[in-house]
Amino acid sequence: MKNKKYCKLIDSNNIFEIISENNGKVTLKDKNKILHTKSSNIQIVDKPLNRNTRTAGYTITTNDAPAENEIMLRHLSRDEALIDLDRFIDKALAHHIPQVRIIHGRHGGVIRQAVREYLDNHPNVESYEYADFAHGSIGATVAKLGKRKV
Repeated sequence: MKNKKYCKLIDSNNIFEIISENNGKVTLKDKNKILHTKSSNIQIVDKPLNRNTRTAGYTITTNDAPAENEIMLRHLSRDEALIDLDRFIDKALAHHIPQVRIIHGRHGGVIRQAVREYLDNHPNVESYEYADFAHGSIGATVAKLGKRKV
């Protein structure tokens, strides 16, 4: 039986299984999602640190680490950012955090646009807006969590 190798993305705590490596590029698997990135963007880990279980539509980590109310998505690819954001929102909902701040950066706008599209379609995001000047301005989005009003 083949030994599985695991890694985490640099600047992230998400653990992925490495399914292939070739010429400085790696293919990673996270549940049913596949991610392609450069090998310089990952750090090898001994084993998965946070095994996640699905409960009532929320992801809950088994180590019961306290949830954060802020996530940094700058310098990630669009796919990496959306995977991290999805886990982050699930964890915030599971810990009943009413509002979160998503730092996506000001330049380029790819991550900012992806974040806004994700929030537009998430059933548990009531509203969102750019952060105030002191907390990131157009480089960050503040989202209010809860059931969306129809």
